[in-house]
Amino acid sequence: MIRNNPKIIKLSKNLTFILRHGAASEGLEISPEGWVSVGDLLIHSNFHSTCFRDIQDIVKLNDKDRFEMEQRGTKFYIRATKGHSMASVTNPRDPTPVNTVVDPASP
Repeated sequence: MIRNNPKIIKLSKNLTFILRHGAASEGLEISPEGWVSVGDLLIHSNFHSTCFRDIQDIVKLNDKDRFEMEQRGTKFYIRATKGHSMASVTNPRDPTPVNTVVDPASP
């Protein structure tokens, strides 16, 4: 379904860009862990023809586990699971950079 549906593919690419790279520059509030309000996304110009169900489908059906969604009270939030380029986002699922490499063969 996702691979063959141009609307879903375009929406997935828009979500990927916003959630990994462009939320702040697009005027969307993003938490330090990368969460963005789905309600805020739905009123953003990039998502004017998108409904909540479309976003739910992408999260559930994406075979690469690119996104996750959670409900907090009556609001829903979404984030990219990896690949953030925004300095303000530190997603716990992103790999931690290694600062020191130790060679076990060296004395």
